[in-house]
Amino acid sequence: MSDFTVDGTNHQIKPQDVAWLKLRLDRGEKEKFAEFGALTPSLARLLLDLNSSNRPIRESRAEKYAKDIIAGRWETNGETITVSSCCHLNDGQHRCRAVVIANKPIDVVFSFGVSFESRLTTDTGAAKTTGDFLGMEGIRNGTNLSAIASAVIDYENFGKISSTAAAKATKSEVRERVVCDDGIEKSFLAVRQTGAARIASYTVLGMAHYIFSQVDVFAADQFVEKLISGAELKQRDPIWVAREKLLDPYKRINKNEQLKCIFMAWNNWRAGKTVRTLTHTIKKGEKLPEVS
Repeated sequence: MSDFTVDGTNHQIKPQDVAWLKLRLDRGEKEKFAEFGALTPSLARLLLDLNSSNRPIRESRAEKYAKDIIAGRWETNGETITVSSCCHLNDGQHRCRAVVIANKPIDVVFSFGVSFESRLTTDTGAAKTTGDFLGMEGIRNGTNLSAIASAVIDYENFGKISSTAAAKATKSEVRERVVCDDGIEKSFLAVRQTGAARIASYTVLGMAHYIFSQVDVFAADQFVEKLISGAELKQRDPIWVAREKLLDPYKRINKNEQLKCIFMAWNNWRAGKTVRTLTHTIKKGEKLPEVS
């Protein structure tokens, strides 16, 4: 049994949580059992003190969990906070850390009494993607929809697609956006055309269409159709210039550079202007152009 002490000056650890955990650690030395309960910030700190011989905590993952907890998107799914018979935390360190960061309790299943060695068998399966979760709900094209939704959320938060994993929206946040915002699917369907892959990915085209739709839905449909098909375009038409750049096999430009080119084409096309060229390079810290 772990010998916990409570520092009288440390109000983050509650004596009742110490007592609760001691009783279960004692029982776990003799038998295996599980129960539902609340993982409070105080209890999470105690469990993290038992976290020896585990992989390092990935703060970015814990912060994403905390984001969902704070937003009320966290769901109890039956995965356990597991403590071994020798009183080591086998599984659940990121959830514990997330509860501490969020300073908000969550309901979990606690399991006690398994062997310490069993920690080597956890998390060995393939992680489910947001697209997998959407498919399980009967939503078609989940992978494409989740990619577009993630890009849209990035744009709303940072003004461009973020390359920082820690800044990305959580799986629950992306799933919620797809389920609650039918504009995501409408934009995917608008860009799912023959020849689209030659221009850019569904993520780039779908995100652009979504942003343009906030200004003018009909114009957004017309713009992406012309960009993909090339029909009825003349030289110096902003859409033609953007299309030629995106089709150029010698210009390897990333998603944000593609989007900058597309956004500039949209703004010039909407203004009725002709252009000779469109800039695609993005300086460090630069956001995508605002659309009008």
